[in-house]
Amino acid sequence: MFDKQTLGLNDLKFSIMEGFFAVILLSASISFIIPYAIYLGATSLEIGFLTAFPALFAAWAQLFSIRILDVIKSRKKMVIIFCFLQILLFIPIMFIQFILNENQIFWVILFYTFSLVTGALAGPIWQSWMKSIVPNKIMGSFLGFRNSIVGVSTFAFLLIFGFSLKLFEAQIGIVFFGIFLSGVFGRFIGTLLFFKISEPKEKINFEKKIRFIGFVKNLKKNKFGYFILYGSLMSFGIALTGPFVGYHYLENLGLKNDYFIYTILISTAMIASIIGMTYWGKIINQFGSIKTLKATSRLVIFFPILYVIIRNPLPLLLVQFFDGLLFSGFNLALATFVYDYSSSKKIIRFGTYQAIFFGTAIFFGAIISGFLQTFQVNFFFISNSFYLICLISVIVRFIVFKKYFKKVTEVKQVDYIKTNKLVYSILTFEPVMKMIPKIVLFDDENKKIKITIKKRIEYMNKIIDNQSNHLTNVLINNKIKTKIREKTNNLKIKRLNKKNIKK
Repeated sequence: MFDKQTLGLNDLKFSIMEGFFAVILLSASISFIIPYAIYLGATSLEIGFLTAFPALFAAWAQLFSIRILDVIKSRKKMVIIFCFLQILLFIPIMFIQFILNENQIFWVILFYTFSLVTGALAGPIWQSWMKSIVPNKIMGSFLGFRNSIVGVSTFAFLLIFGFSLKLFEAQIGIVFFGIFLSGVFGRFIGTLLFFKISEPKEKINFEKKIRFIGFVKNLKKNKFGYFILYGSLMSFGIALTGPFVGYHYLENLGLKNDYFIYTILISTAMIASIIGMTYWGKIINQFGSIKTLKATSRLVIFFPILYVIIRNPLPLLLVQFFDGLLFSGFNLALATFVYDYSSSKKIIRFGTYQAIFFGTAIFFGAIISGFLQTFQVNFFFISNSFYLICLISVIVRFIVFKKYFKKVTEVKQVDYIKTNKLVYSILTFEPVMKMIPKIVLFDDENKKIKITIKKRIEYMNKIIDNQSNHLTNVLINNKIKTKIREKTNNLKIKRLNKKNIKK
């Protein structure tokens, strides 16, 4: 099993299995921690804290990963230790609803923050460990396959957890306990699988000098500095709304009375993200992360307007699907640029700086947004403060894009494509179209767009007609076969009756 993707290497097979089990905690914590907090009575400001503090401390904690590794000496041991710590710190979250009557949200935020911090400390070291056991020739395909397995399993667990909340509405607290217990158990199994993965004996050649203050002072003197500025400020603008979408669905749209619909909405974005990752990876490889970032940013700027306009759960499915396609490209481009810019020795350092800036920006965005949403707003179509925040977020994103993006440039040689063509590909759901045979956006050289929306619709109609005809033929054939069998059986019965009569 998985021999093609792992070259038959047991270490890689165990890594895939570990990802499958570890993601149960990810599904339980990230997707259901906000509904859990709302169940406990959290306000919009407290939801902001629940998003902001883990992002901030988890980002800054990565500065200490290499120093801790100097003490432990083994990447394998360090990852296992911090994974067990993450489990231990998450366990109290399950019991808070039963053992505390006051300050429940405070303790949820505290333990959730420390749990994510321990996971963040292990993150860079895990990446280094995987890099040493995965052959370079299959690095991309293996990680892509592993991520797809993780994504599909995440989606499956989201549906299971969401359906459980809907099915047992009378015991919501018990269901949340079961969801988090499943996550803890999954993370425990995944951590045990780390023991099965070998650690090559090699000298860990990381750049250990952390000149963070010097990096900040020279932020506007190099391409990576401007990229960090742009990415951080855009992350701030996105954090004004992003962390509160779940809160908006549950409180403003009333979906806390139907957790299953809520789960379907967030799962839709995840499905689209899984579909989009492969597409955007190819686009980034050919046309560059900056070109992809520029194209997706043009749509990311105005995305919050959709939340203001669309307030019905059914059309929000399309919004969530578009969210997954769009932000999978945007986030992948942000994550990829550091690999293009950095050498193998500097990537940990620059990756850490990027995480610190982005995490800090998310912290301030979530805190400010949570505070502003404590005020009551109601004029024209702005029926609550979340819609006002959406408009503010659009303004912030637009200003950041206009001011900084022209200063962010590519650092490697890539093919040329007009930005508008990539924007067009997003608006026409090209990542999905690529999944359907004969519906393509680029020609053989991946440089020119040649299929119009009208042609695409015609292709879709043909495919639907063909599938309908095929299904009809199958049904007709089945009916014919059924009739033939019936006639044959009737003839057999008549023959048997005649024989019985003669006897």
